[in-house]
Amino acid sequence: MEEYLARIAEAGSLLESGTGEEHVLKQIQDYLESLKQDASPQLLISLAVEILNGEGFSDAAKLIAMHLWRDGVIKTRWQTLDEHTASVAKTQLLKLLRKPGWRRNVAETLALVAADIAVRDWPQRWPTFIDELVEIGCSGDDQAKIACAAIRFLGDEVVNSQETIVASRKQKISAAIVVSLQIIFPFLCGLATQEYTKRQTEQHDADLLLAALSAIEALVNFSPLRVVFEFNVFDACVHLLADEELRGSALDCLDIIVSTRGSSARNCEKLLRDNYFPLLMKTIIDLHALESEYAEDHHEFQRRMCHIFATGGTSFLEPAFGQHSGASGDNIRSGLVPFLEMMLRMAYHRSLAVVSEAVAFWHTYLRTTFSDRDLMSDMASAVISIIAYDLARIEGAKRAGGKNSNLLLSDDVDQPEEILAALVKARSSAIDCARAGVKVSQTVVLKRLCNLYSRAASAFLSPQPVSGFSFEPEGNQSLGLTADLWTALLGLTVLVDGVVTTLQDVDSAEREFLREAFWNMQAVAKSSGPVELVALAAYSLSAFACLKVSLRLPWGEASEVLLSLSLYRAPEEKATPVDQLSEETCNLRMRSSVSLLRVCRRLGEGDLAILLPHLLPRITPLLNNSRKLRIPELSQSAKLRFS
Repeated sequence: MEEYLARIAEAGSLLESGTGEEHVLKQIQDYLESLKQDASPQLLISLAVEILNGEGFSDAAKLIAMHLWRDGVIKTRWQTLDEHTASVAKTQLLKLLRKPGWRRNVAETLALVAADIAVRDWPQRWPTFIDELVEIGCSGDDQAKIACAAIRFLGDEVVNSQETIVASRKQKISAAIVVSLQIIFPFLCGLATQEYTKRQTEQHDADLLLAALSAIEALVNFSPLRVVFEFNVFDACVHLLADEELRGSALDCLDIIVSTRGSSARNCEKLLRDNYFPLLMKTIIDLHALESEYAEDHHEFQRRMCHIFATGGTSFLEPAFGQHSGASGDNIRSGLVPFLEMMLRMAYHRSLAVVSEAVAFWHTYLRTTFSDRDLMSDMASAVISIIAYDLARIEGAKRAGGKNSNLLLSDDVDQPEEILAALVKARSSAIDCARAGVKVSQTVVLKRLCNLYSRAASAFLSPQPVSGFSFEPEGNQSLGLTADLWTALLGLTVLVDGVVTTLQDVDSAEREFLREAFWNMQAVAKSSGPVELVALAAYSLSAFACLKVSLRLPWGEASEVLLSLSLYRAPEEKATPVDQLSEETCNLRMRSSVSLLRVCRRLGEGDLAILLPHLLPRITPLLNNSRKLRIPELSQSAKLRFS
């Protein structure tokens, strides 16, 4: 016995120091292999227990001893052991699991030994395993980590093992795990809740929380939904989203919990919708927005939550956000915008009607509740960027004869929100396909958008009251901005910007629609309307001008309009110093001016000499007040172009 202990200790020291010569290490490896093959199971178990309980043995020696126990006994000869030897080994193992102070790698290997034996003996030959493991886990932090690791390894063995366990044995263990969840989940979720509470009041190591989450993740594969919700597993994971260090693991658990399980998927959605949707919404607001790396990585969780949104509509948003009606724009922007991005990203794949409903919700509920135009701008950007997610795939399906290729370009698309959805997807497609060298026709979308814009512009410019949404901006000036007109302006700007970005040619029909929209927008830009609306129209006009130059269309058609636009200022703009304009207006005016500069870069010297003197007075005050801009790089870009 002493000789074996000395040789294992020597092997551990050499391996840990990394100083042994190659032939010496080879001799040690051969010795350990022969010991594993030739020594009796009782000897290997005794060696492991002696080394783990002894003083002066390195961690490497302890790992070697457990390797001999696992590979030399459990994986090869465990089933042939007599009942007494197996029982003594389990008793010794439980004593080792109860000891605190193990280094992490030693503790996890001990947990592996326990899981290896449980896979072969539990529950028939070791019926008390789970009860004893939970009892050990409740005796201290170190013991809790080992208990969580053993539970995780047991679940992983059943799910991932290819050879160790036969199919019939896996089924028995899975059934036993389900029965034991009423003991395991209260322990794990209680541990997670308790440790998370500690983290709110003091610096606390996250290892124990992560161990509990990893164990939960390994077990939810076996868990009936009623058990998951009965023992508050979902609640525990949702609350842990607020902790940056734990968020990834919590989302991993949520991914599995809400993943499709055949007929259970519908039940899961109902449980979430009826009991947890407000909790999840509130949590996401409190998070100050999920970080993109997590939002992008956890597609199953997004898909399930968005499917619930798609089937339930915006009726869930009212109760979830009702209590936040007095909250600041920053608070709502940080939580609501990312959440609706997540919803829209998946909802639009299911139903265009859901997207329309969501956009309508943005126009009514949010503006009525919050009156925050910067928030509205963020929401517009979110809607535009998310609905435009992947039209390139739809276009690819169309060329391949796909059945659903005309989802957003069909003749029944005539509502403002639907047209906006179609428009921004066409922009996304144009950019993606231009990179691939493929031209995408935008005629249908553009025709419908221009018709909408013509109607909306006529309504806006008429002396009659405009039906639609109104809110009070800064001061007492009433901004009668209809949802239709706002949608059309945003949509036209996005589409034209997309065409400019791709530098594609357009056919004669598209050119005619562009010309019609161009003059309609000119009428709005030169009207005496609110400064925000005029600034947005001016930005769209400048994008059109850039488009004309990019496509080498006759410059004469646009030069007069551009020249008058460069001289034009709305009455409010003339009366208000630049440093007192809203950030929204400054941003729109800067974007307009930068687009005009893009035009200037393509003009001949004669045209540039005419236009530039009129541009300089327009943009210089903005550049001098760049602190008002929320996009600093835009200001820098403009300065570089002027230089």
